[in-house]
Amino acid sequence: MLKNVELNSKRLKTRNLNEGDIEKLFKIYSDKESMKFRGSKPMNEIEDALKMVFDQTIEKNNIIKIRKAIIKKENKELIGTLLLECDKSFPNRCEIGFSFEKNEWNNGYGKETLNMILEKLKTINSIKDVKAWCIKKNIASVKIFEKKGFTRINQNEFPESYLFIKELKKTCSQ
Repeated sequence: MLKNVELNSKRLKTRNLNEGDIEKLFKIYSDKESMKFRGSKPMNEIEDALKMVFDQTIEKNNIIKIRKAIIKKENKELIGTLLLECDKSFPNRCEIGFSFEKNEWNNGYGKETLNMILEKLKTINSIKDVKAWCIKKNIASVKIFEKKGFTRINQNEFPESYLFIKELKKTCSQ
């Protein structure tokens, strides 16, 4: 259902990751300062970025994880990634995540990415709600989710993070 999803907005679009993205992915995900605002540890070796490209679609047990490149339309520059995760045990829910290169922060790309994700997911009948995790220190992302109507859920699984859930109001079916 989500394997071939391509998203578009005014300035951004998604595409599959490719080997040409490896150096930029490493630059984005090895930055120790910016990784404090993400849920994973910084990359240590270029091979970590290579693994991200080759593992961009993973199906294991009931879970499918899809990572897409987020690029600027104007120059096709990779500026971040989007993660979509669905668990067949919870077929009505999709988990999302996205992150950007540090020098692209504060340009409205988080809000724009969230909008394009939500618009696409609203067209998929089986998905009723969206789940997202956000590091508590990532105030800009917290505000994006809150302004978009996500509800913050109390949880103890990841104490450094907030869990957000949003029920989707459907626009049309595909």
